[in-house]
Amino acid sequence: MTLPDRGTVLARRRMRETRRDMVLTVLAGVGLAGWVSGPTWRSLGLAVVLVAGAAVVAGLCGAAVMKVLRRPVAPVVIGVIVATLNEVLRWGLVAWGGLGAAEAAWMGVWSFLVGLGVMLASLRLALRTLAANQAGEVEEPGERPGSLLSPLRLIHSVALICQEVARCLLVAWSPWLVLVTIAEAGLAGGFPRNHPASTWIATAGGYTLLAVALALWLR
Repeated sequence: MTLPDRGTVLARRRMRETRRDMVLTVLAGVGLAGWVSGPTWRSLGLAVVLVAGAAVVAGLCGAAVMKVLRRPVAPVVIGVIVATLNEVLRWGLVAWGGLGAAEAAWMGVWSFLVGLGVMLASLRLALRTLAANQAGEVEEPGERPGSLLSPLRLIHSVALICQEVARCLLVAWSPWLVLVTIAEAGLAGGFPRNHPASTWIATAGGYTLLAVALALWLR
């Protein structure tokens, strides 16, 4: 398999994963609408700002830190700093918007969905770039679409949605809980995206944070 072929296979797989996660997020939104109330334009607007701000932070943080420290910085350090800044931005937007539980939850759902939309657009662009060099349809062992619906993958994907919603709910309940979301995000951000530790931390953290957030709001 040539390098362009492998890149095409991976891009297609990521697109399938992203579409699956978008469906799960829409289902979560339907459930949220049935439980509390429908979305608002304010929650959508704040979610768009959060996603855009996170993209800017991720793009500029590495270069800015290396310029300040005047030496190369380990990716784990960059990951922790980016995660921390993203949570500070989330806290600022929730506080500025004065969101209650329902709108905060919707902000989490919207931000996850918008982020997936941006990812899908990026993957489409990458796939078009690779298409010119594609030698044919190639499928690697373990890269079949059916595996995307395995229970473990679905549990992890749902946990990521719960994580995003819970982070917004926690900082809406109390600004001081941004320290909790920073700690959890920093711990997960200290590992590469596909590292097993990152996967388990995100999965456990997503469900745990949501359980804590619901307990605080419903008590």
